[in-house]
Amino acid sequence: AAPASSLRQRRNLSVPDDGSSGKASKHTAHGENSHKPSFATQGNRIVDVGGGVLVFVVAVLIFANTFTHGFVYDDLVAVVENPDLTPAVPWQQLFKNDYWGNLLSHSHTKSFRPLTVLTFRWNHMFGGLSPVGYHVVNVLLHGLVCVLVYVLAKKLLFGPVLSFLIALLFAVHPVHVEAVANVCGRAEMLSAIFFILSFWLYLHALPTPFRPHTHAWGALVLSVVAAVAAMLSKEPGITVLLVNVAADFVFTCGVLPLPSLRAHFREPWCRALLTRTAVFLSSFVLISAYRLSLNGEAPIEFSPADNPASFSDHLLTRVLSYFYIYAINAWLLIFPRTLLADYTHNTLPLIHTFDDPNNLVSLAFILGMAVATFLATRASVSVSVSGGDGQVTNTSNTTTNTSSSNNQSGTPTNSGKTKNNSSSAKHDHTRSQPRTLHPHARVAALGLALLVIPFLPASNLVTRVGFVVAERVLYVPSLGYIILLAALTRALTSGRGKALSSVLLFIASLILTAFLVRSVTRAEDWKSDVTIWEAMVRDAPWNPKTWKSVGLAYRKQDRLREAEHAYKQCVTLDPDFGDCFLELGLMYQKQGRNSEAEAAYKSIFNIKKRYYHTEQQERYASLTWPTVPEAMSNLGVMYATNGDGARAEQLFRQAYALAPARSGRHGFAYSNLVYFLQINGRADEIARV
Repeated sequence: AAPASSLRQRRNLSVPDDGSSGKASKHTAHGENSHKPSFATQGNRIVDVGGGVLVFVVAVLIFANTFTHGFVYDDLVAVVENPDLTPAVPWQQLFKNDYWGNLLSHSHTKSFRPLTVLTFRWNHMFGGLSPVGYHVVNVLLHGLVCVLVYVLAKKLLFGPVLSFLIALLFAVHPVHVEAVANVCGRAEMLSAIFFILSFWLYLHALPTPFRPHTHAWGALVLSVVAAVAAMLSKEPGITVLLVNVAADFVFTCGVLPLPSLRAHFREPWCRALLTRTAVFLSSFVLISAYRLSLNGEAPIEFSPADNPASFSDHLLTRVLSYFYIYAINAWLLIFPRTLLADYTHNTLPLIHTFDDPNNLVSLAFILGMAVATFLATRASVSVSVSGGDGQVTNTSNTTTNTSSSNNQSGTPTNSGKTKNNSSSAKHDHTRSQPRTLHPHARVAALGLALLVIPFLPASNLVTRVGFVVAERVLYVPSLGYIILLAALTRALTSGRGKALSSVLLFIASLILTAFLVRSVTRAEDWKSDVTIWEAMVRDAPWNPKTWKSVGLAYRKQDRLREAEHAYKQCVTLDPDFGDCFLELGLMYQKQGRNSEAEAAYKSIFNIKKRYYHTEQQERYASLTWPTVPEAMSNLGVMYATNGDGARAEQLFRQAYALAPARSGRHGFAYSNLVYFLQINGRADEIARV
């Protein structure tokens, strides 16, 4: 009995929820009727199932208004125009193509999410391109994630009420609207499902009193398999293996920063810990290396307009801007009032100097993270590990702790009794006392790991990303934020009376209500391209891309007067934004307003003259150069239609020289030149082209 008791103390996941948990533990500690299911146990199971069902229902009802929405934003490329959804493409090809249906080795985004595309393919199989089925699946997946959050919270012994509040807050958080309401955001939810399953399987792989010196290899292997599935749904899912490693040290060893591992190296629990660490880290390295090998030789290409900070030549600008971006991400988790579909094109300013007032926002973020880290590790206990029978005793430097009795994974209980301390002190082989985390702090530390580690791929620290801020990438990190918030709140208010608990419950109710209302209204913004970009114009009118996008949405609905106004606003805000002039010229051309179309196209050529041989050529290249061949080709079509064949041929050849025939955006330049030669009886020249 002694080794099993010591193991439970060493692996303490539990934190008391109220006084009743301590009473229950007194009975189970002596094994009284532990094998018989009681009415209380059956009642707890009913509460667990009822809580999970209620969380699922709430999560689905909140986003039920998206069932009537259409395809919006990236959905057009990822779903409507994606050939991988059709039976003409073998399903095996999904594991060779990127998210958008292009060959991965030739892709410039390297987005590889075959499991997510496979679910799109199933939607297409049963409902074609009707958006209803796609939105229904998205909402159901979100409901499933919320149920898994509830189960995970229970696994961490938050108690039924707090676990329900955690899952409910996750279900209604407005920052999740983009992932749920946008069909393309399914990758986030599918990855989150496998992410949570991988972590849950890791918890089941931990030693128990029935196998105190080893782990469940089956659960360990399945945890790695689930991590692979998370990565195949969306790349950051592989970070769950790093979360598992961090959680293992916190929960199994509890030592920070682990200075005493060498002293305990020969003990079975320590060797088991290091074995699991080796399994997770080696799996992470091997799987990541294999994933990178699929990219091929084509480089990842993003425009400086998509992520200005990462393209800055000045280290100070990058560092200050990154911290500001991190602060904005944190603010979206805390106060998600203003939500945007696109943060590129200077929606957030670059910070070049220390005297920029935006640095105050970054400073507040740094201080907030420092306080959260301090609070997550402020309480500690001393652990004496004996060398003979493995007896472990805990001495709390704060308060005595008792554990909830409904822990079925072999997690420990703590007691700050003097009798245990004295008996431990008499042992001949007592080793040095490492500093370990208080039970409250262990769950808080896990929340911190869940907040930070899954966000790393989007931080620009690992690799450059194609966005500034993306609300969808906060889907999994938000779980860490909520767990951290719940754990710290419980640790700071434990034992302070029911009055404070009632006040906190009232505050939580207000927050949940506000978040629910904001999520419902924000989901309506994602109804169509027009509504989402009108919302962007309302909340970020200084962004030129916003006006260009809403103008394009208006043009598709033949609302030409509104489209023209939007395009003119775009070029007013950014006279160097070639795409705006291109769209404006195309609209004029289709209306027969040739002189105005010609002026719009030539404005793109004038941008080139302004930036030629200047230090800002990179800005010109990113914003304008891709549109130059398109403008030349469109202008050539207009000249050819008006009978000016000589000028038309000249422009077609110039466009082809800038954008020769290849798969991608500018294949039309080749097509236009060949067609022009063919209709003019010059087929013999086509071979030379």
